[in-house]
Parts: sequence; C-alpha cells; structure tokens
Amino acid sequence: MLSLRLLGPVSLLRDGQPLPLPTHKAQALLLLALGGPSHRARLATWLWPLTDDSASRRNLRRELARLRDAGAGDALLTQGEVLTLAPGVQCDALAFATLADAGQATQALALWRGPLADGLQTGATEAFDDWLAAERRRLATRRRRRQLLAAGCWLPRPTPPRPTAICPWPWTPCSSCWPTIRCRSTCTAR
Repeated sequence: MLSLRLLGPVSLLRDGQPLPLPTHKAQALLLLALGGPSHRARLATWLWPLTDDSASRRNLRRELARLRDAGAGDALLTQGEVLTLAPGVQCDALAFATLADAGQATQALALWRGPLADGLQTGATEAFDDWLAAERRRLATRRRRRQLLAAGCWLPRPTPPRPTAICPWPWTPCSSCWPTIRCRSTCTAR
C-alpha cells in the first residue's frame, strides 16, 4: 500500500517503508496530482516554463520514469494525456480534509506534521509557487479552525452575520480565544 505524506516534508511510503523521491519536480508532480486529474500539458508548463512544449513534455516523461525507477510508478494513474493520483494511494492531506469536514478535529489534527509540502522548492513557475502558497494558507486556516474546535472554542453562529460585518471568521470565538483574534476591532460577534 502506498502512503503519500504531504503535510510536512513530502514523502512516499510503501508498506511503511520510505521510497526515495529523486527530485523536487517528482515531489511537485505528486503534489499537483493531489488536486485531481491534470492534463500533461498543464503539468509540463507549470514545472518547466522556460522550455518549449516538446522539451517540457520530455522532462515530464523523464520524471515519471524516475518515479517508476524509485518504485513509485503506481502512485500516479495515467489515462492518455491525463495524470491523477492512483485510487489506492492514501494521502494525509486528503485524510486531514475529510476528517476536518466530518467534524473530527482531534483525529484531523493528529495527522498534521507541518505545512503542506514543507521545504519544497521547485523554482518552477510563479503560477506553481502561487498555487502552493494558496494551498498552504488554506490548509493552515483549516488547521487553526480545527484547533479551536478541539479546544471547545468554536461556537457556530446561530444566525448569519449582519451585512455590515467584515469579520472573516465563520464562527463566534469564546472569551478565551477572543484576545488572540486579529479582527476583533471590526467583528460584530462580540
């Protein structure tokens, strides 16, 4: 069984034993596959922006071959021009999101080993870097909300906020959390 760890440093394990991920681009490829089916042209453009189309596709094939050589070829499913994470691969980031959405904050937080793909530097493109930064922020926000939930500080609002509210928090914090929230001067949930 393959297990992809994306919370914290990227790692891929087969039956609990780590597999070598040969390059940062191979790690980025696994990370991008997490988002669902991706066309080869998009992956090649994001990971090798300064090369022409044929060279970037050749580089993509080379990275896929490196993953196969490392014993991780079955982590990605190839269907024509589309790559996706193989259905049997367990991923901590997906499990975190599933548990968090199910309201199982403690179990979700137990999976957290650090920011998404911590330390991954591809030097690929601004688009990839922006996407990764946004995904890191999104998961960090979910983690913070789950921490508050696990601490008993997340009290869902009984009614929607007033139209004049500019507070980004979708919950009313308890009195022990209130001092740590930056938006308290503009929040209507006091």
